[in-house]
Amino acid sequence: MWRRCIEALVALLALCAAVEADEVHANAKELHARAKKATDGVAHLEKDGFFRLLATKEKRPYHVFVYLTADAHTSSQIKEYRNNFGHVARSYMQEYKGTDRKYEVFFVDLEHQESPEIFHMLQVKQIPFAFHIRPDFKLKSYTDVSLDQEDMIPKHVIGGGVEALAEYVRLKTGLGVSKIIIPKFYEKPLFFPMLGAAVLTIVMMVYQLFQTGILFQKYLYLVGALVVFWLSVSGIMFDIIRGVPFNGFNPQKKTIQWFTKQNSYQFVAEGLIMGASYTISGLSLCLITIVAPKFKDPAVRRIFTYTGLLGFYWAFKYTSAVYTWKTGFSARSFNPSWFWALNLF
Repeated sequence: MWRRCIEALVALLALCAAVEADEVHANAKELHARAKKATDGVAHLEKDGFFRLLATKEKRPYHVFVYLTADAHTSSQIKEYRNNFGHVARSYMQEYKGTDRKYEVFFVDLEHQESPEIFHMLQVKQIPFAFHIRPDFKLKSYTDVSLDQEDMIPKHVIGGGVEALAEYVRLKTGLGVSKIIIPKFYEKPLFFPMLGAAVLTIVMMVYQLFQTGILFQKYLYLVGALVVFWLSVSGIMFDIIRGVPFNGFNPQKKTIQWFTKQNSYQFVAEGLIMGASYTISGLSLCLITIVAPKFKDPAVRRIFTYTGLLGFYWAFKYTSAVYTWKTGFSARSFNPSWFWALNLF
C-alpha cells in the first residue's frame, strides 16, 4: 500500500518535472523564434514576455543577455552600442545554426516606454544598461531584484566594441564564435532595389530638367557656386573629411575646451554662420566692383556702392568680433568715423 503511494508520488513528481522542463524548452524555442524574426538576432521583449519567458521557477538551460534602452534618450553613441550588441547576437545565431546549442545563448532587448516596470524592478538609473541572466538566476515578478555585480555587463565592455562584448559572452557561457559578422550596407536585401529606384529617379529628374532648359540657366550655376563657396569657407569640408575637432581654446578660462558630441553640432553651426559672413563680404565686394560699374546713372551706381560698403563693413566687424570672442586675440580693423570713401563716386 505504502509502496504504491510512494511510487505514485514519484511518478507525479517526475511528470511535473517533465512538464516544467517542456515549458522551459518551449520558452527557449520561442526566444529563438523571436530572435530569428529580428533583423539582428536580438529578440525584442515587453513586460509580459520578459516575465513569462525569463522569470521561470526552474533552472533554465540557457543564458540570456539583456540590453535596456530608451528611444526617447538615444544618441549616436547609444545606437552604436546597440548595433554592436546586435552584431554579437547575429554572430552567435550564425555560429550555432542547425545545432542544439542554438538554444543555449539568447540576446534580448527592452525599451523603457514599453516596459517601465522592468526598469524600476531592476533599479536602472541610466542607459545603456545591460546584464547577464544566468541559468540559475531567480527572477520574481514585480519585485525589486538587486543584480549581482558579476551579472552586470561593465561599461567598458558595452563601449569596447564587438570583440570585447563577444569575449565577455564567451567567458560567461563557455561558447564562443569564430567570426564576428558585421553586415555591409550593400548586403541588405533592399539595397539594390532601392539603389536602382534612386538612380532611375535621378535620371528622370535630370531628363525633365534638361527638357525644360533649366540646366542652361547661368543663374542656377551662380547659386550653386555661392553654396559651394559658403560651405567651403565655413569648414564643412574639413568636418566631413577630418571630422569635427574634439578640442578648442576657452578664452575665459585660458584652458583647452573638449568638445562633446552635442558641442560638435554647435561647432558646425557656428562654422556655417561664419561662412555666411565671409560670403556676405565677397558678395558685397562683387556688388562694388562688378554690379555697380554696369550702371551709367551715377545715382544708381552710388546706391549699389553704398550697399556693398555697408554690407562688407558689417560682415568684417562681425567676423572680427567673433574672432576676438572665441580666441581671445584682437583683430586690428579700420573703424572710420565716416564713410569718406562713399564720396569718391
